[in-house]
Amino acid sequence: TTTDRVTGVRGAWGAGKTTSMKGLTKAAHDLGITTIGLAPTTRAASELKSAGTKDIRTIASWLMTKPEISTAGTPIRNDDRLIILDEAGMVSTEDMVRIVRKLDAEGGRLLLVGDQRQLPSVGAGTPFDQLMKTGAIRYAEIDEVQRQKDPRLLEMAQVWARGDAVAAVEIAKEHMRVASTINADYEAAGKEREAHPTPEPSEEIEGTPTAAMLALAEKTGMPNFDASSFKEVREWLDTHTDKWLGYESREKGGGRGDKGPHIPREVRQQSIAREAAQTYLAKDRETRADTIMMAATNKLRRLINTYVREGLKTRGEVAGAHEVTVRALDKSQMTREAMALPESYIRKEGDPEIIVRLQEGRGKERHDVDYKVVGVYKGRVALEGPDGTIKSWNPAKASRPGVFTARDMLVAPGDELSFRDNVGRKGTPDRIDNGASGKVLGVDKRGIHVALDDGRQIFLDPAKNHVMDHGWAVTVHKSQGATRGGAIYAAESVGVEAIAQLAGVACTREKAHLEIITDDTEKLGKAMSKWAERETAMAATKAQESPDLETLKTLRAEAAEELGKAGDLSRAREDAEWKQREEEGAVEHRRDRENQERREREEEQEWEIER
Repeated sequence: TTTDRVTGVRGAWGAGKTTSMKGLTKAAHDLGITTIGLAPTTRAASELKSAGTKDIRTIASWLMTKPEISTAGTPIRNDDRLIILDEAGMVSTEDMVRIVRKLDAEGGRLLLVGDQRQLPSVGAGTPFDQLMKTGAIRYAEIDEVQRQKDPRLLEMAQVWARGDAVAAVEIAKEHMRVASTINADYEAAGKEREAHPTPEPSEEIEGTPTAAMLALAEKTGMPNFDASSFKEVREWLDTHTDKWLGYESREKGGGRGDKGPHIPREVRQQSIAREAAQTYLAKDRETRADTIMMAATNKLRRLINTYVREGLKTRGEVAGAHEVTVRALDKSQMTREAMALPESYIRKEGDPEIIVRLQEGRGKERHDVDYKVVGVYKGRVALEGPDGTIKSWNPAKASRPGVFTARDMLVAPGDELSFRDNVGRKGTPDRIDNGASGKVLGVDKRGIHVALDDGRQIFLDPAKNHVMDHGWAVTVHKSQGATRGGAIYAAESVGVEAIAQLAGVACTREKAHLEIITDDTEKLGKAMSKWAERETAMAATKAQESPDLETLKTLRAEAAEELGKAGDLSRAREDAEWKQREEEGAVEHRRDRENQERREREEEQEWEIER
């Protein structure tokens, strides 16, 4: 019933924001109003299907859609449409501006649905949050959590929704456990385990344990250690090495704290990934299909997928005997500014190959071409094309090129794949959207046979580059909007990734089961309790709204007065300086005149004497 062009719905984790759109969509359709569902990612867009909206697109694809043009050459307005933008909290300021401008030009209404406490956009700005805080849009709130079936998990989700991360973490700790560290983790990370050998006894101290040995014996629970000989204590510690190194306390979930030797971060990452994979593999196929496995970082995600794949190969669920090697591309971590600088494309020894994807051709003939970076010369990047030809490329003039790093990836029947970029023209049979997933059915002469999650089946050419990875585990960002029966969350206790927003999303994807695997429960709990706030322009200037005209006039008058005072002081200082200079000049002039008069008198006296 509102006449506002833009309105909002703020919904808590698991409160049923998307599902609640069913009634709104039906009401719109009954009134003859068409609905369009938008979301930042393909995975989030697919969740909109439950809202009853048939026309579902990603924001990027909708912004590229051209409007119908009238005979006068202007866009034809369509005010009988409702655009539902889900996960609005993930939309950047730049994209929100483009959305509203397109809406103004083409007509319609916009409903922003999301939660400002969930994951923010990758790009700059928090427009959804600011629109609500400043009263720029009117919005409704949905705060009754519906997703969780387990009472304790439901309580945790409700606390998260209220913004009380500290209380939510206390409940989340009940589902945390610390990954044990084994020698294989050191080997996988390419690190050597810290050695703490007990010194060889000399004849003088053969019968007396050292103070350090006694402290370790007491720590590990050795019975009657104070009355034991050096040899007995030595043998006890040798057989309880892991225990006195501090590993046992971590296995019990108590957190490492300051006990035991330092464990390199790479080793801890291997431990977390291995245990997350083992937890996933311990479930039956049906349970695994209804379990979402999330990692706080891409590195953890990749490690988990590696362990899962090895486990499935051992079981025969992934046919390793028929695997092929494909060229996989990962999106570059360069900022947009860095992409425009030629020096950003200089490779060091050991760096992965850089691939630049450019669009060539026009109209229906427009297609992607992958070029390999072979050098940087005089402010230009040398690119080698598929046919071996070299072209000079100026990245500063490029319009959003695709920049990737390349690696080899093994693919076999049974593999789960996650596609991380759009491939092909929209509307064509072989089109793959960013965020889509699929399962490899087979590998033959036609290529890699993949069944996509939307029901289509396609063939991938192993000779071409593919922006994809194995897809058993996903990042928390990719999980936004997803709901499963169970969830496994792998997170390190250090790094900017361990924040309340990330934890809140990861810990509320499940309906019944949650498992959190980390390297230190106490440190992770502290990190998860802190909300990371983005500083906006308004916050930086400490102004919630622009001042009115009268306030501006008052501020200008005050500024003018202050400026006037400064001007008067400046002029007074300048006058004083001139006066001082004049006084100094007058004294010097009088001195010169007196000297001249004295010389004249002396000359007259000499003249009189000569006469």
